[in-house]
Amino acid sequence: MRQSELDMTEQVFIATERLMAEGGLHSLSMHKIAKEAKISPGTIYLYFKNKDELLEQLARRVFNLF
Repeated sequence: MRQSELDMTEQVFIATERLMAEGGLHSLSMHKIAKEAKISPGTIYLYFKNKDELLEQLARRVFNLF
């Protein structure tokens, strides 16, 4: 991935973590994540095919920290 792609995915991961902390997994949507990350809803799909893929990659990221 290019640096700009890494920055964008990091921005999305941070937004996702913030929303999950506030409202849990059930209230999470790609639209809310995009809004929190300050990107268009369509842009998020350039990096993640769906919410499941986003959450899987986020879980891997967290797992790799330990």
